[in-house]
Parts: sequence; C-alpha cells; structure tokens
Amino acid sequence: MVVLSEYGITAVDRPIHINRLLREHGYLSVRREITGWETLDCGASRAFAVADHQLAHIYVQRPDDVQAVAGMLRRCEGIEQVLSREDQAAFGIDHERAGDLVVVADRHSWFTYYFWLDDALAPDYARTVDIHRKPGYDPVELFLDPALRPWQPRQAARPGPRSNGRARLHLLIACH
Repeated sequence: MVVLSEYGITAVDRPIHINRLLREHGYLSVRREITGWETLDCGASRAFAVADHQLAHIYVQRPDDVQAVAGMLRRCEGIEQVLSREDQAAFGIDHERAGDLVVVADRHSWFTYYFWLDDALAPDYARTVDIHRKPGYDPVELFLDPALRPWQPRQAARPGPRSNGRARLHLLIACH
C-alpha cells in the first residue's frame, strides 16, 4: 500500500500580501470598475504576483526593474528565497512561463493574491470560491461566509452512467 499526497500541509500564521507590497512600492497597477471595486491590471503593472500557497511567481515587465523588485522582496519578513531565472534553473523550474522571479515563503508564512488596500474596494470574488478570476490560489476561501446563502446538496432526477447493471444517481450542488 502506498499513501501519496500532492501537498504537504503545515500550520502557517503569517500571510504575505505580495501584490499589496508590489502596489505600495509602485510596481502594481489597478483599475477601478464601474461596480466600485478594484481589478488588478496586469498589462499596466510593472510587476505583479501569481500566488500559490508558499510560492509566488513574480512577472516583471521591465528587465531593468527585476533587481530592484528582487531586493525589495528579499527585505520582506516571511520570504525565505527570491529566485532569479538563473536560480530557478538550479531547481529545474526555469520554464518559459515561470515568473521572472520565483519567491518562496518561510515555513510559517503563505502568499495571498490580494491587491486592494481597502476592503471596501475588494472585488466581488474576494470572499467566494472563484478560481478563474483570482490571480492565484486563496486558501482563505475554504472558510465560508455565513452571510452567503448556503449550498444545498440534492439528487439529480436523471440517472448517471451504469455500473454493474445498476444506474447511479449524480449528486448536484445547487444554491437555494
């Protein structure tokens, strides 16, 4: 028997809001939507991060900004490593779509994707599960907002594929 997991899960207690950090240093740009919230503007940003747990890819638009961004990140509490393209090669992660910098958090920290500085300007997806609009993974979305309507499981009326001669029913999740 082999037990295998894609993730190693450990307790962390320090979020690093890496896009907020880039914004505060003038590298990241946002635009204000007609809805009132802010949206990350990757095309107008000199640098932005795609965060994924304890790793973040930093995309830097101007090559002459890479060293300054790297230096700023190295001074950030909770960041253990800032890997240049050359450093990435040593780990075998120098893929063409990897960030210009890859940043690794220490064992007590994780990266958020948050880019807004005022919660009143947070986009509508900030408190929900919406993986296609977020610039990175958000483990906080695992905590459900009690103000939102609960998801209620129900059985579908149509049978699913047959197995051993018996029809299986699909389980649907529907918001009531």
